[in-house]
Amino acid sequence: MGGLFAARRPRRDRGGCKRVRVTLKIDTSVLPGCTVLILSGRMEASHIAQLKELIDLQRPSQRTVMDLKDVKLADRDAVRFLGACEDAGVSLRHCPAFIREWIAREEAEGGEQNEE
Repeated sequence: MGGLFAARRPRRDRGGCKRVRVTLKIDTSVLPGCTVLILSGRMEASHIAQLKELIDLQRPSQRTVMDLKDVKLADRDAVRFLGACEDAGVSLRHCPAFIREWIAREEAEGGEQNEE
């Protein structure tokens, strides 16, 4: 069981024709006891619902891992979502340093706001 999902954003080329650009590619790999969601491209808020759905489809006995090796850009909502996933037990594999640092900053800022 594996799958390939892609979120697409319409765009116009130089001639004014619409073309579709893949912004986030999601490939799934099911291993014994573990499902890996392999993400590549740009991760944006508009992808969160689809990722939540894929995570929710996993069996409770399966560990869920998100492989972020090929994620090149992420917006704030996506980073917050990744932090929440990690807090909920989803492993982030090959997490780029910029995302890891951003998650840490978001958690620190959230902690500071909760203390006030």
